[in-house]
Amino acid sequence: MGEVFNPRDWKANTSGGLVCASIFCRNRPTNQCPKCSNYYCSEHAQTHEHRFGSNSIQKEKDDLHKMR
Repeated sequence: MGEVFNPRDWKANTSGGLVCASIFCRNRPTNQCPKCSNYYCSEHAQTHEHRFGSNSIQKEKDDLHKMR
């Protein structure tokens, strides 16, 4: 039988940098996101998304455009 998934344990382990914050990823985290403070493995560090309201999403897009 498989391991039981406990979201509280997963959140605690991702906050502590023990596992990647991408659900069910067992890779060791290598990066902490400066925006959301979660830890991600090299595979998921650049691909994770932040969920905000529509105004925040547009502001983030505008800020990224200014950086180019």
